[in-house]
Amino acid sequence: LQRLGISFGADVNAYTSYDETVYLLGAATFSPGATDTAFDVLAEWSANATIAPDQVAAEIGVVRDELRQGRESASGSIQTSIEQIYTEGTPYEDRIVIGDAGLVEAMDAATLRAYYENWYRPDNMAVVVVGDLSLDELEREVTARFAELTNPDSPLVHPDVDIALDPDPVVDVVTHPEAGADNLSFDIPLPVWDTGT
Repeated sequence: LQRLGISFGADVNAYTSYDETVYLLGAATFSPGATDTAFDVLAEWSANATIAPDQVAAEIGVVRDELRQGRESASGSIQTSIEQIYTEGTPYEDRIVIGDAGLVEAMDAATLRAYYENWYRPDNMAVVVVGDLSLDELEREVTARFAELTNPDSPLVHPDVDIALDPDPVVDVVTHPEAGADNLSFDIPLPVWDTGT
């Protein structure tokens, strides 16, 4: 990937939220083969992850360190408290996106494989391509790599998420002895609307 002008960090990234995981891959379309390779990599991520036990074990430390930096720091601890306020009384309550230290440290390849096979499937994914290639070329590339993917026999069941907005204001003070700055946040909840596909 690096030979094709795809740099790790800036061009290869991912994020996970309560409702989705998004993989981002940028490729220099002027570099010969970069676009094909980028599409190949996206297809592999979406349907052919290896999930080798030794690699899962090796990544536990990486994820644990990410958890330590992101959730156990002063700012992370404050953010976790704020998210608890946001999610109280909803299906997201007590669900930390990255998981807690115990879950991360106990992770194994079989658990990850089961999760991957249940959720990483064509009827639960979208491929979005933005670039300076023609629409016909982009459609051809997506079709060539993703049209043959098949869904598992079991139907995908998304849990119903019904969140009632609390009309009463919530006020809280969140502190940490190592916090270096004061912040004031004023947030207004908005009802969910159907955004389509």
